[in-house]
Amino acid sequence: MPPKKTRTPWQMLALLFRDRKVIALAFRSERAPPPSAPPRPPILSR
Repeated sequence: MPPKKTRTPWQMLALLFRDRKVIALAFRSERAPPPSAPPRPPILSR
């Protein structure tokens, strides 16, 4: 298990994205148009 310092923002971003995707999917299941949600935010970090 890597220390807490090794936890890069990438992991947090991935977790956030996963939550967002899950929420978006759930919302899509309930409603077709998402509640004021931008069409995929431009996140190109390399």
